[in-house]
Amino acid sequence: MLSGVVPGNSQRKELWALESIIIYGFISFFALLVILGITSIIYLQRFSENNRWVTHTNEVISKLDRGLGLFNQLEVSQRGFLLTGDESAINRRDIALAELQKDITELAVLTKDNSFQQKQITQLRKLIDRRLIYFNQVADFARTASVDKLKEFLRKDSIRREDMLEIRGVFSAMSLEEQNLLDDRTRLEQDHAKDLLVLFTVMSVAILIFFPLLIWRIQRDLNIRKLASAEQKRLTDILDASPDLIANANLQGDYFYLNRGGRKLLGIGENEDIASQAISRMRPAWAIDLIHNKAIPAALNTGVWSGETAFISRGGVDIPVSQVVVAHKNADGIPTHLSTVARNVSEFKQIEFDLKHAAIYDQTHTEILRLFNANYDRPNILQSMLETLARNHAFPVSAIYGYDEWAGLYRLESTHAAPTDILTEFKLGHGIIGEAIQNNQTLILRDVDQFPSLSLETGLLSIKPAGIIICPVTYQDKCLAVLVLAASQPISDRDQTFIERLSAQLGVALHNIEQYGDLKLLAEQLHLRSEEISSKNEQLLEADKMKSEFLATMSHELRTPLNAIIGFSEILRDGLIGDLADKQKVYVNDIFESGQHLLSLINDVLDLSKIEAGRMELEGEVIDVQSLLQNSLSIIKEKASTQRIKLQADLSDALGNAWLDARKVKQIVYNLLSNAVKFTPEGGQITLQASLVSREYVLEQTRDIPKSHYSPIGNAEQFIQIAITDTGIGIEAQDITRLFQPFVQVESTLSRRFEGTGLGLALVRKLAELHSGAVAVTSTPGEGSTFTVWLQYKTNLVDAALATTQTGESIRQLVLSDSPHVLVLEDDDRAADLIRLQLESDNCRVTRATTAEVALALLADNSPPDLITLDILLPGMDGWEFLTTLKANPKLAHIPVVILSIVADSNRGLSLGAAQVLQKPVCADDLQTALSKLGFTKPEHNQPGAKILVVDDDPKAVEIISSHLEHTKHTVLRAYGGNEATHIAKLQQPDLIVLDLMMPEINGFEVVENLKLDPRTAKIPIIIVTSKFLSPQEQQTLKGHVLAVLEKSEFNHGNFLSEVHRALAGNKKHSSGSKA
Repeated sequence: MLSGVVPGNSQRKELWALESIIIYGFISFFALLVILGITSIIYLQRFSENNRWVTHTNEVISKLDRGLGLFNQLEVSQRGFLLTGDESAINRRDIALAELQKDITELAVLTKDNSFQQKQITQLRKLIDRRLIYFNQVADFARTASVDKLKEFLRKDSIRREDMLEIRGVFSAMSLEEQNLLDDRTRLEQDHAKDLLVLFTVMSVAILIFFPLLIWRIQRDLNIRKLASAEQKRLTDILDASPDLIANANLQGDYFYLNRGGRKLLGIGENEDIASQAISRMRPAWAIDLIHNKAIPAALNTGVWSGETAFISRGGVDIPVSQVVVAHKNADGIPTHLSTVARNVSEFKQIEFDLKHAAIYDQTHTEILRLFNANYDRPNILQSMLETLARNHAFPVSAIYGYDEWAGLYRLESTHAAPTDILTEFKLGHGIIGEAIQNNQTLILRDVDQFPSLSLETGLLSIKPAGIIICPVTYQDKCLAVLVLAASQPISDRDQTFIERLSAQLGVALHNIEQYGDLKLLAEQLHLRSEEISSKNEQLLEADKMKSEFLATMSHELRTPLNAIIGFSEILRDGLIGDLADKQKVYVNDIFESGQHLLSLINDVLDLSKIEAGRMELEGEVIDVQSLLQNSLSIIKEKASTQRIKLQADLSDALGNAWLDARKVKQIVYNLLSNAVKFTPEGGQITLQASLVSREYVLEQTRDIPKSHYSPIGNAEQFIQIAITDTGIGIEAQDITRLFQPFVQVESTLSRRFEGTGLGLALVRKLAELHSGAVAVTSTPGEGSTFTVWLQYKTNLVDAALATTQTGESIRQLVLSDSPHVLVLEDDDRAADLIRLQLESDNCRVTRATTAEVALALLADNSPPDLITLDILLPGMDGWEFLTTLKANPKLAHIPVVILSIVADSNRGLSLGAAQVLQKPVCADDLQTALSKLGFTKPEHNQPGAKILVVDDDPKAVEIISSHLEHTKHTVLRAYGGNEATHIAKLQQPDLIVLDLMMPEINGFEVVENLKLDPRTAKIPIIIVTSKFLSPQEQQTLKGHVLAVLEKSEFNHGNFLSEVHRALAGNKKHSSGSKA
């Protein structure tokens, strides 16, 4: 770990590696030079030897050429003699012969290493000797014989010519041999030259490569050595900068390197030799034993050891350290030396000591705070606190003096182990304690010898206290008590801080105890007052209950006769029991309108009371805002025309559909329009404007309205703004704030001139706020007013679709016949007669029951009716209980129920299973609309038989449905599969298709899709009769393509024919419209 910092093994290895590279590099370089030199010498010797042999061969060839020339000269001399007889020719011949023999002798010496040449020389000598004998014989014959004889001799001795040619052949053979040897030796010489050149080239290249490479390697190693040296210096500087002791030691623990921080820690100078310091012995005895017997063996065994030890500096100071010992090993795994790091933990030990004592202080503080919070028993708290201080700290004797504000004295309240003669009370400023309180400072008495009477009783003997601390207990600069503690140990600053902190908490606790006493007294007084308030609240609740009972009673008592008045007057007006005279019609119409006006007043009172009681909820639905406003305008149009008031509407096309409570919005607009008509003189003008505005615009328009006058608007991004402007009498500015108060009109003179209760605008404001909106008014006296209503604009079309689906599902379960049977549950005779007349006018058969019990008995004994009308306020079992009982009976749960009651709670009625909820008095139009929604349309007796296609893969199902249709005079087409049904529909184009969904090959969904894609069959109505449970996705797929879905498990004649009649009637209307 630390071995790299000291020039030890690795550095020595690096140095040795560099030196080795240099030495071996130069040795290799000189070896290459030596090899090159030796090789060159060898090749030069070979070249010289070869060159000598070449010279030798050339000399032999030269001798051969000379010998052949001498032989030719000899022949020429011989012939010259024979031709001329000149004896000098013989001399020349002999001289040439001598020279030739000499050359042959030399050739024999020169070619002694060549056996071939030696043989040739021997042969040559023989031939020459024989030729010489021949020459002598011829010369002797020539000297004595005549010329003719000589010629004859020579002619006959031609065979001797062969000797001459043979001699020349020998010379040629020897020359050829030598020439071959010359060629070989020349070629060998050239090869040696090439080899030598290649060798020189290779060695030169090797030297040129090796020497720069050697220089580069040496330079690189030198650079690495410099970097290593710099790195070593940097690491050494880092280690020297560390305040920790960092050292290297041998396996016996003797240090051979120590950083500057270690020298400073142990007090060793920077220039002192650490080897002579015996640093391993500068430890306490236990630390020496720990290092040698545990730390070093553990490090050698596991590689590392860590723990806490200690050193002793030269000054004799014990230095606790946290030490790590690491063993370093060589490549063979043999330990070579040790490294160690030791950190001075004196400060940590002191901090640990301080934290330990701080923990004790915190523990005591926590225990005492728990005492403060546990109860408000002052004596018990003070006594327990002193006992805790004596148990956890060196305060065996203590006392608390509390301040008696009325007496102006500090009296002894609690003590612990105090002497019997302790001071019981004192005044502010008197004595040592009194002065400490007066100065509002903590007083510590460390020199207690000046108080010889002070002592601590231990039970065995009396000892002098080490100190006394007197601490005032204050709260908001008011001294509530004083704490006096006698310590058995010297009082430290920490002790003083703790006691002062505790005194501050004690001051808060004592103040809280005083406050608790005061609060306890106040609580008793508040209890008495709360009992009085509870009594008053009970009286108010009783009054509110009486008010509710009064409103409910008055509502019932007023609406019951009003129901008869409005209902019978409507029957008379509509001529259901016969025609009336013109005057009678006027009177009956006045009765009807007066009843409607009275009903409107009663509804306003009840609605306002419901809103104030928080019992009114919105019954939202998706409606066409333009249509709603146009309908509201049409209601007031007749009244406005009688006063020659011009009505105008400016409705934005952007309004579209919105999620609103249609009845309440219509009530808002109707009330504002009625007021406008009421206060606009003849010939005036009223304008209804509606548009979409942003929420920021609404906030800007309503910022001047006092917050107490309206509730915050909703969070919708857009609002519907409905503004009604008239050219009426106008309103004074000071009266505008009173407009929306219940039962208030701006002037009593106006209340005499114009009818009204003052509820209309108050109700408008409440209904607008119920829609999370607001109302504002601007007016100029004598010119007119503008009332503006803002309603949240929401397009919750998903909820609307869900509501529509649920309604359709309930509708398709209803029973319909040519004369539907309706059970009327009504206890009031006049109301029952009114409902009967209205139902009978719609071709319904009516049975009446006066109580819920009678109705249940009728339902149990007879076949169930097609429809039930229900009043809620019944004697005995009320309407809600009857509805719950009915829907709990599986045999009766399918019967649709229409609630006709004064207390028509739509949400509750629909949640309990009612199909429609109408509020009395019920007009004929409302009842007819409700029946139409439930499928109770008047039968068209003159409707001709229709062509109906029945599609089902089950033949029995086809026959059952066909029998129902044929019984009602319809023509039935049958199909038993999807392909067949599609083919028949396109060919026959029926008026109606009754279709099953679950069929093989092509199912009902695919049939519907195929039919709707073909223009010839796209408009044929389809009724689904299936046993399949439709998922929401499948319902969505069929939506808009089929008129009704009937379940086979609940199939019945009346229900099915009702849907058939509705589909055919709708198709007939559509066909008529198309033709038109």
